[in-house]
Amino acid sequence: MMRWIGLRNLGLFFLATCLLVAAVPASRAATTEAVTTSDETVPLGHLTLLLKPLTKAEITVEIEAWQSLLQAKVWQISQTQIVLSDANEALEHLDEIAAALTKIQERQTSLQEAQQAARTEPSAEAAEGVTKAEHELQEAVVALRQAVHEVVADETESAQTGYRQAVLAEAAAVVAVAAEGGKADGKLAEVDLSAILLAPQLTELTLDPSASDEATLQRFGSIEEEAHERHDAVKALLVEYLQLLMTQRRGLTDRLEEALSAWEAKGATVEETVPFRAYMDAVSGIHLETTDTATRWSLLLGWFESEDGGLLVLTRFVKFVVVLAAFMLLAVVLGKATEKALSRMPNLSQLLRDFIIRSVRRIVLIVGLIIALSALGINIGPILALVGAAGFVIAFALQDTLGNFASGIMIMIYKPFDVGDAIDAAGVQGNVESVNLTSTIIKTFDNKHVVVPNNAIWGNVITNITGSDQRRIDMVFGISYTDDMDKAARILNEIVAAEELILSEPEPVIRVRELGDSSVNLICRPWVKTEDYWDVHDTITHAVKARFDAEGISIPFPQTDVHFYQETVAAEPAATAVAATAATTAVAETGRAADSTAVGELGDSDRVGEDDDDS
Repeated sequence: MMRWIGLRNLGLFFLATCLLVAAVPASRAATTEAVTTSDETVPLGHLTLLLKPLTKAEITVEIEAWQSLLQAKVWQISQTQIVLSDANEALEHLDEIAAALTKIQERQTSLQEAQQAARTEPSAEAAEGVTKAEHELQEAVVALRQAVHEVVADETESAQTGYRQAVLAEAAAVVAVAAEGGKADGKLAEVDLSAILLAPQLTELTLDPSASDEATLQRFGSIEEEAHERHDAVKALLVEYLQLLMTQRRGLTDRLEEALSAWEAKGATVEETVPFRAYMDAVSGIHLETTDTATRWSLLLGWFESEDGGLLVLTRFVKFVVVLAAFMLLAVVLGKATEKALSRMPNLSQLLRDFIIRSVRRIVLIVGLIIALSALGINIGPILALVGAAGFVIAFALQDTLGNFASGIMIMIYKPFDVGDAIDAAGVQGNVESVNLTSTIIKTFDNKHVVVPNNAIWGNVITNITGSDQRRIDMVFGISYTDDMDKAARILNEIVAAEELILSEPEPVIRVRELGDSSVNLICRPWVKTEDYWDVHDTITHAVKARFDAEGISIPFPQTDVHFYQETVAAEPAATAVAATAATTAVAETGRAADSTAVGELGDSDRVGEDDDDS
């Protein structure tokens, strides 16, 4: 019985779990409304946390909702810009009315002067002046009526549509609310929008066709001045409202960008996010008429003073500079610390030390640049993705460079030579000045700088001339067969013993090596420090020649003896043939002698060249 009850409870628990698991996805899948757009001013950090548990499909809904809010905000901005443009046109018309009133007053003064002149000195010319003044006054009145007509027509159209009044009412309400928080000028909200229409007043004045009496002009002037003041206030209201809208638009753009970043983290491709970012780029910025300098300056000034505008950009720029400077300082400090740590490893070559130090500094700088760009507000995700995608193409295009890179790493690790060493590699002889990841810079013995790819060096025989602390000097001195060999060996021993730069260990080797064709050859092989090689070589060579000459020991040069044999033959033709043969033999022997001498000289030049190559 107890067993049956246990099984029943286990079954009920399993059924409840299945129903719960099935119900949660169903309820979540049924939710197609955005859950993060209820508050347009939600902090970005909170938005990140709200987007984190959502799937890619659910984030798609959030992105579309944020874009809808951004679109609605851009629509409001466009409407406000239209009304602001109309306000600018109204101000221009009012300026035309003011100019026309001034022109009428001037023409009235001119007419009065012309009439006075005609009464004082009546003449045809004076009468013509009066007529001209009356005509000019009439033109000024027509200009005034035209300006008034444009204002009346414009305001009549606005009154019929109610479009401008609706925007102004909304602007006044929003600015009034913002003023309570200290974010706007509260005086702008006190504008009496009901008294902004001037058409009824101006229409009454246009009933007077002359519009030239003093009372009418004064009334026109007062109405125009009052209207200009009100329109200035309305324009300031619209500019303030537009600044608030643009600030809200920037906030929506940032939140849409945050949603796009979360979408990419859940698997969205760059191609999927491109339309949304293109829309954000298209609706960002300030788009105004270039002629409206005052409004543009007001908006720019408001943007600079806004916490989400200029102040935000300034803060991000300061963070960028501070982070970059901090990482530059950190790169120097870590470079010094790395250099100090590597100095305790004597087995590392100077090339590898320099490479590690440079790599540490560059890696720190690259990381600092990435963090600084993030602090600047730049989304580095697409940049890193683009770099990763282009990596394969770059690697394929730079195969030779990558090969040089690998060879440079091998040279630094196995250190066949170091900076300052004299080497013979890739057909180039000289001292190593520096090695980077792609090439080795060699300064030849005649002071030429040669840049050799690392592949060419690592793939060929490398001779490190100064790779050891000590070197043996191999010299051969020939004496004549008639000279005393022991005396020559004793002279060589004395010369070597007198040279202070020659090492005592290993001991020098001086002995007879071979019996040559023209000389008895003695070898002299002292050991010296590598840096003293050529000094000792040249000193001993000079000393040997001087002592051999002083001691009467000759240094023979290659020569060939030619022997002529003459035989007596009975027949004259035969004798002639023998003589010709002998002459031919002599010429041949002479040629061989010359060839032998040339070969000897060539051998000497080759030896000198080889000695030069040991530089």
